[in-house]
Amino acid sequence: MRDCLTASAEQKPLPPNKRVNYSFGMVLGVDDFRQEQEHFEWKSRLSNLRLHGYGTVCGLRVTAYPVANDTEVEVRISAGYAINPQGKWIWVERDLCARLTEWLDKQSDQPVSPPVAGPRTVYVKLCYDECPTDAVPIAGNPCASDEDLQSPSRILETARAEFSWEPPAQPAEDHFRQFGDLLSLIRISDAAPSPDDGQLLIELVRGLGDVSSPPVVISPPPPTIQLSTDTACETIRQALTVWVTEVCPRFDHSDRDCILIASLNFEVDADGRLIFTVDGAGNLTPDSLEIDERARPIIAPDRLKQELFCLIGREAPSGPAPLFTPFSMFSAAGLPEKFAAGAPSFASDLTRICGISWNHAASTPISRLQIPGVAAPSALAIAFNGGVYANDLNERTVQVRMALKPRASGPVSLASEGLLPGAVLPAHLDLVALPEGASFIRRADPIEIEAGPPGAGELVNGVVFALDQEPSELSDLQLTVLVKGDFIRDANGQSLDANHLAPWLPNAPTGDQTPGGLFESWLTLAAQSDAPADANSADLLTLVTAGVPTAVAERIIELREDGLFTSKTNLRTRLGMTATVFKPIELNLTFG
Repeated sequence: MRDCLTASAEQKPLPPNKRVNYSFGMVLGVDDFRQEQEHFEWKSRLSNLRLHGYGTVCGLRVTAYPVANDTEVEVRISAGYAINPQGKWIWVERDLCARLTEWLDKQSDQPVSPPVAGPRTVYVKLCYDECPTDAVPIAGNPCASDEDLQSPSRILETARAEFSWEPPAQPAEDHFRQFGDLLSLIRISDAAPSPDDGQLLIELVRGLGDVSSPPVVISPPPPTIQLSTDTACETIRQALTVWVTEVCPRFDHSDRDCILIASLNFEVDADGRLIFTVDGAGNLTPDSLEIDERARPIIAPDRLKQELFCLIGREAPSGPAPLFTPFSMFSAAGLPEKFAAGAPSFASDLTRICGISWNHAASTPISRLQIPGVAAPSALAIAFNGGVYANDLNERTVQVRMALKPRASGPVSLASEGLLPGAVLPAHLDLVALPEGASFIRRADPIEIEAGPPGAGELVNGVVFALDQEPSELSDLQLTVLVKGDFIRDANGQSLDANHLAPWLPNAPTGDQTPGGLFESWLTLAAQSDAPADANSADLLTLVTAGVPTAVAERIIELREDGLFTSKTNLRTRLGMTATVFKPIELNLTFG
């Protein structure tokens, strides 16, 4: 996907911070004109990169279409503008297109490991490119060839797009998002502790992108960063100063021409060929190829930001919750006022997600993949606070994405990502209510359903995503769980209120009091817990969250009524377990 071939002339680099000082009678040469261009291009690139950033500015939509009698897939990037990590403008004057199937066929010819059927991810990159054009005659030696008597008189700035197994590195974008995540935790109130969390915020910002020393790690991460109303502005100014003076200089963009546009997620067969289906209208179905643009860096224009400023300080509306909640709408507890103490919590009658069987956005012991009542060796369970129709729970509405750590494969290092194969099973769950309004999943009993239309079948209060793999086989995976609330209906015919807003599970159920929405939660699997539980004081949820099987956790709570445990050996003996069976459990326990 490219308009021209690159050619380069041998020219010495010029210092960009010099501009030509014209004077009468001065003889100008090629380097003088190059110097003039280099100086102003340098200023333009600095302005783009340091004041605005890099990414998509306008357009550049990615779409996919079946072509050639529905046997191939063409990926298209629409016209638009972007800024690359060097601060250079990228202009896509007309649509760029390429056939993904042809690219995959070429990859299968490379001397790498044989292809394996399953999910794949290919990244679409957009790069700055330029090439000399418009040749004109130039003066030369009498015996010079015709080729040497011509030289390009223009440099065409253009774009090229590429497929790749690996995404382009974008450290600045990653750290901008991390900084945004920190800012989203800030809660400003008169009731903040003294001293407040101002110093914690500054140290967390200082740790972003620091490769010279170990980063600042707070475990577990703070649910909120409490700032006092009196000093919040000064604290945020200090955090921004640290970002500008210490974090920003660490970003090196000098050798990067490309930005990420999208990732393409699809399935391939045993020959490494794309598997896809086409509906009656000739369109690719969602199951065949998914275009994911969430990691694409974007630059919003300042005019749009002015509209966002209008939301600051606005009173909470009486209707559905706003998309953006300014700090002024948060109470001392860090919740929107409509959810604060004294007001009915989640007054809406919509059905919500009230429990999950893993640790949201955190390390989860692999022992939590074993759920009582589920025959599969590994599983994830999701609970609802009301009944939903079983036929709405299927592989399209409940999905788990997986990402494997990059691994060497021949001359390249591949990172595999895609849908995790598994069975979606509607289930009746045995739930234990938690004080915060959420629920703990004690047991799951999957049901069998007959094929039928959506919105049919019996009502269930949960769903299980069952896997054939043993938990130990999944220890290298990073998982993202998706529940598409728009397509899951409750007994009243209303869509599941699925949006996962802070405070997250298990501290509160999902929901923004608006039907539908996407529930998204991610986790990493580990052999043991990052935060072991105290066997002599932890409650049931804490023990299970740390990786203790539910039945064992309930037995521990029952046994300690007869006396505290003096050691791991004492606990194992009272549980009646062998050392081998008890070994993975004791890794997740302490004795206070």
